[in-house]
Amino acid sequence: MFLDSGSHNVLASLLRGEGDVATVPSCFLEDNYPEAHPFRKDLKAINVLESKPCVRSTPAYPNWAFSSSPGTSPEVARDVLKTLLDMPTDSKGYRWSIATNFSGTDQLYKDLKEGMYIILNEWSLKTFFKEYKPWFFSLTVLLICLAGYSALLNYLVRKKTRQLQRSIKHQQVLQKRSRDSEAKFESLQKLGIIGQMSSMIAHELRQPLSTLRLYAQGLQRKLERGEWSIEQSSEVLSKIVTQAERAEQIVQSVRNYAKSKRSEKQEICLTEIVNNALYAFKQSGRFRRNVIVSIAEDIRLFANPMEFELAILNLLRNSADSLASLNHKDPKIELAVRRNGDFAEIEVKDNGAKVSEADLQAAVVPLRSSKENGLGIGLSLVNNIMENHGGSLVLHARKGGGVTAVLSLRILER
Repeated sequence: MFLDSGSHNVLASLLRGEGDVATVPSCFLEDNYPEAHPFRKDLKAINVLESKPCVRSTPAYPNWAFSSSPGTSPEVARDVLKTLLDMPTDSKGYRWSIATNFSGTDQLYKDLKEGMYIILNEWSLKTFFKEYKPWFFSLTVLLICLAGYSALLNYLVRKKTRQLQRSIKHQQVLQKRSRDSEAKFESLQKLGIIGQMSSMIAHELRQPLSTLRLYAQGLQRKLERGEWSIEQSSEVLSKIVTQAERAEQIVQSVRNYAKSKRSEKQEICLTEIVNNALYAFKQSGRFRRNVIVSIAEDIRLFANPMEFELAILNLLRNSADSLASLNHKDPKIELAVRRNGDFAEIEVKDNGAKVSEADLQAAVVPLRSSKENGLGIGLSLVNNIMENHGGSLVLHARKGGGVTAVLSLRILER
């Protein structure tokens, strides 16, 4: 009975009584088991010829075999063989020889499916796997590659999907901005040219007309009291003429806007324009305290003086109205003029109520006002004036409350 499972299983089979006698290599028992082990205690060696150093029942066979790898050159194998055969026997009885190459015999048994290969005649999953092992290996590698390729495709699809989703969201944001911009323009288109002109005239003519009324009433009272004099009357009439001319300029400017005409620009002194706006603002009586003014240097610009004065005046009015609606205990309005590189900046800030960024963006939309009786044209007009001059209007919400408005215009030669 041939067992293709090693000498350990041969001894175990003999111990179980499955055979009468078994053959194992010499020194196998001594090298692998202690004396008290059942293999050495319960099994008996027969036909013992020698017991030192190992028990053996046959003539002495070399118990150390040397073999060479298939790639060894014949010259090296011959020299090693000669050296081994010339060496004397070991004093302990160990011997050696050259192993015989049984690969051809083994292949013959395998091809005939005999001997230890008789199992190949019986079909089983193990034999099937052993027979087609290269194919199984190739199929496994192919499946692993397909799985990796599928995982890579899934990763790339998810990545592209995320990119597409981000692009769609970005496009939706742009479309929303476009719709918001169209809505802003539609709000002006619905009113038409006549509505724009009437609103702007009503907004800007209030100041000069109020001043005209005050001067006329003052002159009338002096006449009624008999305090009339040529010098005083001449001065008052001169101021009335100035305000009338200002009103006429406003009307003409509004007509130019309606006809899409470019405003007439000239070289102006920014300090003079700021002082004119401050004077008109003080005459309006909207703010009883002094405006804190800071002018770093005299800057000369190329702009329309009346429009630029209107822009500054509207910012001052907005600050005053914000403080008045809040009933602030310590209201402050600060106006600063400075040079920032190639730009002139006019900054107007107040300590009014806290506002959000959304409110500031809505403030420049035409015909939208947070004031009870406001026309919603002030900051929109300022923004249009700055755009027509190639400048900008920027609004910032202050942390402690209030708004900072900055007019910025490049300093240009004619």
